[in-house]
Amino acid sequence: MNRYDLALATPGAASDELVVTPSGDLALVAGTESVVQRAMLAAVTPRGGLLHRPQFGAGVEARLGLPTRAAGALFAADWRAAILEDDRVREVSVRVEDATTATARVALTASIVTAEDRPATAIVEF
Repeated sequence: MNRYDLALATPGAASDELVVTPSGDLALVAGTESVVQRAMLAAVTPRGGLLHRPQFGAGVEARLGLPTRAAGALFAADWRAAILEDDRVREVSVRVEDATTATARVALTASIVTAEDRPATAIVEF
């Protein structure tokens, strides 16, 4: 059974704006797109930040101020665990690299395999 979520314009951004269709309805995401959106939200949500789901989140902000490589490694482990909490995900590997943008120092790429064997990728930079 597919789960549907409200589509976010930029999942994981500071301002999560909902996507509105041309007909004025709220857009939905499902399947692999929903898994990636949830992974991006987990990256920026502090663990314990949701009252109804205190176990959700990886909390990148808890790693700010640490040396770059240490922060990346710690966050990678937390983010991987947060993604694996989704029962639609079978496998996750997270790679830590130097960021390619001037505003970030570390890039993490999660390679996700869903329970239906569909590949997906989520990228977070900080």
